[in-house]
Amino acid sequence: MDPILLLSLPLVVLLAVKFRAFKAFDELMEKVFLHHRERWEQLGRPIGYFWRPDDDTKTVAGVAARLPLTRAWLFRDPAWLPDDSPARLSLATWRVTTLLSWGGFLLVAGLAAAAAFA
Repeated sequence: MDPILLLSLPLVVLLAVKFRAFKAFDELMEKVFLHHRERWEQLGRPIGYFWRPDDDTKTVAGVAARLPLTRAWLFRDPAWLPDDSPARLSLATWRVTTLLSWGGFLLVAGLAAAAAFA
């Protein structure tokens, strides 16, 4: 079987997982915006990957505010998020899908490199 086909099939699946991670982060950003507006302002008015509020939020500033959140929230819970919040599901979904997609991409890249040098 063609090695390109063998590598492209997992990449398509990983791309779908990555898009689910984007959607989960967007859900989380929307919940922060709707239920914790003052905290959203303090965070720098971050936007999601596909979601952005209807107000005059600037795209570049929103992306710049999002970047530190993705690093901080990947392994630490935000202090403002209560334990019984429904946003916990979005946070957990985003974490799992993000880690799965990046781990999968690294695995596929390692397999491709091993196949190229074999």
